[in-house]
Amino acid sequence: MTATTEKHLVIILTIISINLSLILALSAYAERPVDSLEGVHQPFDQFTERLALSEQQAEQIRPILQENREKIGLLRDQYQKESPSPSTMHSFSKEREDLRQETEKRLATLLSDKQMTEYGKIEKEEREKIRQGYGGSRGRSRR
Repeated sequence: MTATTEKHLVIILTIISINLSLILALSAYAERPVDSLEGVHQPFDQFTERLALSEQQAEQIRPILQENREKIGLLRDQYQKESPSPSTMHSFSKEREDLRQETEKRLATLLSDKQMTEYGKIEKEEREKIRQGYGGSRGRSRR
């Protein structure tokens, strides 16, 4: 095998590996529980407790998070219909990040700095679970 052929083989295997990783990541994201809120895989009452939300805050925040979850779901459904190419995954990630930032801006008007910091920690934990292949629903029942 020539050096050029070996380089091409490595490139092809790398591309296949990246595509498989992207497919698995998108599949894991699609499996999150129905009762979850975007960025929050725990039930809303645990989320409320962890952020120490007042009843008024909880009433105001729930629809924001539900709306965001629905938008992300529609976005995910749209991109799952397309081939899982790197450009598709990049576009999905970009649009998802835009929605996340929009939601954070809305939440920041209702939460204290301390609550926003905790919200950021929750989101980071959930992203890490997805990265580790947790997928959100393994070992859990869907409602």
